Amino acid sequence: MTRLIVAVALAAVLLAPTGCNKFTRQRYETIYVGQPVSQVEEFLGKPDYRSEGDLIYINRRPYYRAVIHTKDGKVSGKHWSVEKSQQPCGCK
Repeated sequence: MTRLIVAVALAAVLLAPTGCNKFTRQRYETIYVGQPVSQVEEFLGKPDYRSEGDLIYINRRPYYRAVIHTKDGKVSGKHWSVEKSQQPCGCK
């Protein structure tokens, strides 16, 4: 029983820094056109930036970025990139 408690506590400590990041490629792939923006934010977390109806998510290490295009409160398109760009979106 003591070993189990120690193992669970150790796992919680080791996974805590990475376990909070909701923005992953796997989760991004589940976003679909017509999905309400509120569901996107619930699933991916709050975006790093908002720009003209776009939700912009950035992961710094390793670098990847997603832009979720929205219109009338719903997803109208999306874009994934692993290249850094001078523009926040890089997809228009």
